[in-house]
Amino acid sequence: DGWWLYKTYLPSTPDSARTWASRQALLQDAMLEADADVVCIQEASGKSEFRKDFEFMFERGYDGEIAAKGRMRCATFWRPDVVQPV
Repeated sequence: DGWWLYKTYLPSTPDSARTWASRQALLQDAMLEADADVVCIQEASGKSEFRKDFEFMFERGYDGEIAAKGRMRCATFWRPDVVQPV
């Protein structure tokens, strides 16, 4: 339903910065710049197309999963050559 996506924007924030494509580019930059073995994010939507939305992580060799419960979920990405889920 996306209610959380717009409430914290300042009125001066352009509509183009409120799109998923814009936010996805910011996430991609931050997540890949970290160059971490494990990356965790919160408030991922269970209604999203997880693999498609975070394809940039899978293309860089990460595995990942989104929590199966809750409206707003945690997602974890890891480098399988370094970390294995238990």
